[in-house]
Amino acid sequence: MVRFLLTHRLYFALVGAGFLLCAAQVAMASPYKSINMDAQTSVAPLSQPVLPPEQQRTAAPAPEKTAAIDPAQMPALPPATAQVLDYRLGMGDKVHVTVFNEDDLSGDFTVDSSGTLRLPLVGQISASGMTAGALEKNISFALANGFLIDPKVSVEVVSYRPFYILGEVNRPGEYPYANGMTAMQAISVAGGFTQKASDTYIYVRREGALKEERLRVDQSTQIHPGDTVRVSESGIWTLLSIAQPVSSVLLPLRY
Repeated sequence: MVRFLLTHRLYFALVGAGFLLCAAQVAMASPYKSINMDAQTSVAPLSQPVLPPEQQRTAAPAPEKTAAIDPAQMPALPPATAQVLDYRLGMGDKVHVTVFNEDDLSGDFTVDSSGTLRLPLVGQISASGMTAGALEKNISFALANGFLIDPKVSVEVVSYRPFYILGEVNRPGEYPYANGMTAMQAISVAGGFTQKASDTYIYVRREGALKEERLRVDQSTQIHPGDTVRVSESGIWTLLSIAQPVSSVLLPLRY
């Protein structure tokens, strides 16, 4: 009889802990932590006697004057999404190099595993870790060193190196990066969350970093080329995966 009671207490304690953890995750996942009740409460106006039409014209309130808005006091708008000026090139990035009036020297080139570009005439040019502006100067300097007089060069990033996503998504793997990609867009590209996924936070390891960052899943979380994104299992599923084997052992003991 004692063993029967202890078994049931342990089983129901595990189930209760699972429900509590689930409720806590739902509360944390909700973006609306508080509600302003004052903004939702309206007070019915006091009843007033109905005036004749002649008196209604004279009793109409004068329009309120609005104060002029100083443009200097208006809040600044967030900057539009554009190609990042200080973006650092890396292996797998493809750039379009334009040498003005030299079509044979222009074209698309990919940063290879050694971090260099192979260009006509000048051969290998180091590109890894450089911005597009710095690469322009390097190519111009190389072309001016015995090949062209005052060369004019422009460099534009055509496609970025891929990012990687794993864990609780429907199609984990390697995907091409799009400029300005957010966490929600990256998860959408990978087929969305699985049923077991935690949809509140993700873990991102930036290229070259040793540790992951825990970041919220929203439009403000940016994904960069070369990032590794990991979607973890939700806490309730982790608890159930532990409780299920335990219950399969304890339930037969009740008999």
